[in-house]
Amino acid sequence: TTGKPAWTKELPASQKGKNNPMMRRAAPTPVVDGAGLYVFFESGDAVALSHAGELRWERSLSKDYGAFKNNHGVGSSPAQTDKAVVVLIDDTGASYLVALDK
Repeated sequence: TTGKPAWTKELPASQKGKNNPMMRRAAPTPVVDGAGLYVFFESGDAVALSHAGELRWERSLSKDYGAFKNNHGVGSSPAQTDKAVVVLIDDTGASYLVALDK
């Protein structure tokens, strides 16, 4: 009702890269459902938080599948179904689509 932040959360990045003029560090748009929110970061980290900001789970796609090799950064936002968060990695290396169990 006030517009003031209800909570904030900081998480360390599992993959750190250099900035360049072709890439910005803005994270893709999160998705939300009744259980919480799901975010995906430039580092390759996928994170689920409760509506109160508590960490539910986290997963590093860059650790699981290899560092991103793209000069333009991550360009896709996650999508969701009732049971999964879906993330597209379009890369100069191996590209893939992964569905993460909520």
